[in-house]
Amino acid sequence: MFTRHPWLVQVLASYVVYGHSKARHDDHSLAVYETPGFTAAQADQAATAVFTYVLGNATGTAATASLTRRLDQDHTAEEQFHEAMTKAREIAEHYPRLRARLGRAGQGRGASRADIAATTDGATR
Repeated sequence: MFTRHPWLVQVLASYVVYGHSKARHDDHSLAVYETPGFTAAQADQAATAVFTYVLGNATGTAATASLTRRLDQDHTAEEQFHEAMTKAREIAEHYPRLRARLGRAGQGRGASRADIAATTDGATR
């Protein structure tokens, strides 16, 4: 959804969005946590944590989708992007942890099973 509508990430992060559809979504999200036994407070915390995590991860995806659309329309943007990435790589070479990650950019993104288990741990209590 966020790649088709990259503007939505910015809207959700910047504005108070509310209406019947958003309320239905929020109610369903809370039910996902309350059904296995989360208290109302735990469900609020878990839903907020997951929403924030997803929104944070979607920011990069939405930015990439938006940039790709611009690159398709403006070839000078492609050159600017290439120059910026080249400079960023040159700077990263001076920092050992960043340098080690240059060859594997984009790998390992997303939640591991351990991350998900830690987030949903309250469901088993």
